[in-house]
Amino acid sequence: MQEWLANNWIGILLGAIGGLLVWFITNWVGKPIVDVRDKRIKALHAAEQNAHVGYGASNERVTEARAALNEAARSTVDFTRLRVAGSAVLSARSVRPGSSRKLADYPP
Repeated sequence: MQEWLANNWIGILLGAIGGLLVWFITNWVGKPIVDVRDKRIKALHAAEQNAHVGYGASNERVTEARAALNEAARSTVDFTRLRVAGSAVLSARSVRPGSSRKLADYPP
């Protein structure tokens, strides 16, 4: 057993590092993508459920519809801000030294 371990320690170490790398990618890259997808699906459901609330509906129903649509809009706006900030960071890195453009010049 000790001889086998001595001969294969590099493979075991690389396997452990690979496992940690997969875990890191799944939790730090994949999970936010799934969260954004869930928010978009909830926004679509809210839009479908409240699409035909109009003049014939009671005031309570209109208030509920507006609240649901505002919540859906708020969750998608957060995603848009995150995407714009990420784009700003990436484009700020590509700006030449001495340029007057800064990260604060981009909208929130």
